[in-house]
Amino acid sequence: MNQVLIPLKEIIPTANLEGLKTLEEISKMDKSPNRYDWTSPWNWKPATPQFFTYSDYFLDAGQSFQGQIVVDLGCGLSLSNYQLARIFEATAYVGVDKYNARDLFDKFQNQIVHEQNQALRDVEFNLSARLGKLDGDENAKRLGRNLEAFLEGNLPNIPATIVAEDMLDFLKRLPDGSVSILTGRIDKCLITDSDDDYAHEIESEIARAIHPNGSHVSYYSRFEDPQLVSHKMDDDYTRFAKQ
Repeated sequence: MNQVLIPLKEIIPTANLEGLKTLEEISKMDKSPNRYDWTSPWNWKPATPQFFTYSDYFLDAGQSFQGQIVVDLGCGLSLSNYQLARIFEATAYVGVDKYNARDLFDKFQNQIVHEQNQALRDVEFNLSARLGKLDGDENAKRLGRNLEAFLEGNLPNIPATIVAEDMLDFLKRLPDGSVSILTGRIDKCLITDSDDDYAHEIESEIARAIHPNGSHVSYYSRFEDPQLVSHKMDDDYTRFAKQ
């Protein structure tokens, strides 16, 4: 196992681990079917670049996730959100994906945590320049320094793990008030109106699991958290918190 991936019990010691696949078991799973054209220069999780394009998203999520364990529900095939968690100074990252866990394991195991393409680097450099102009904003200064270190390849890794399980099943394993949560591109194309009961149960579990100082950042996502306080930025980005 490499220096990044560690067992879930080392990140969330009180989580219910019964029946959960270990990292060793994930390493022996079949790879996911190749459904996407990864030759595209935009070969990352589609919503992730919005954090680098829109500085308001970046600053808000960056402040919310600092010092938090970030659980990325339906994380997909990309490590982009792991990279965001590093820049935001999260304490750890948990990628949850029932179908892509083996592919994610291989990327971590081969230490492709610095994977980039030129299109993504361009938007990151542009954001870094914009953050440098926000005088007096300590959060912007912190994130600007971290983004610069990331672009230079000097930003430390953070502990991470992979969970090969349905997002609702995994949420039920989490202790109350233990994590922050990221959901992106989980819209009604993925969870349709016919699955509303399933979606509402996920929302209830998210509200239960959110750390008192943490957040659920929902971008391009269908989830609403009526039990939490909504901080809506626009139609695409909402942050939910205990207060």
